[in-house]
Amino acid sequence: IVGSSGSGKTTFIDILIGLILNRKGSLKIDGKEINEDNVKSYQKNFGYIPQNFYLFDNSIRQNIAINEHNLNAPDINEDKIILKILQNLKLKEILGKKGLDTQVGENAIRLSGGQRQRLGIARILYHNKEILLLDEATNALDKQTEKEIFDLIYSLREKKTIIISTHSVEMLNNCDEVYEIKNNNLNKIK
Repeated sequence: IVGSSGSGKTTFIDILIGLILNRKGSLKIDGKEINEDNVKSYQKNFGYIPQNFYLFDNSIRQNIAINEHNLNAPDINEDKIILKILQNLKLKEILGKKGLDTQVGENAIRLSGGQRQRLGIARILYHNKEILLLDEATNALDKQTEKEIFDLIYSLREKKTIIISTHSVEMLNNCDEVYEIKNNNLNKIK
């Protein structure tokens, strides 16, 4: 999904994932309307990274796994998965002497903007959801790192549905379909 700043990309995404329900019209998936009764189960399909997401004043492990681990006895196999994801996202440099127990600080104050965004992407990759949704999730990265992250994301396209919202149309060259939001309309452009 591409569009200029303020075109409505984030609003469209919020509607798509059921964060905004009571609007004119309806959201139907496979002919079934998404409403207050079924929205929670519908949302479980998404791994979502919004433009501004929250990181906890906790460890790298907890910021990725979000309470799936027992802090006193982390699972070694799960840690291997997290370390592989961090390596793929070029985030191994954020690991301090405490490894995955390295604290990120309040709202990840100890990380750069690009590192925060990649940590958010690590979170959705770890949780292995059916649909990955990235809303301007790489706008704090330099062009080379952004390309490498997109190459990683695109490598999952045979296994996942991937929805990317951006104002940078060149980042969507590998997408099967591209839609543009312009003048309150959604138009297929590829």
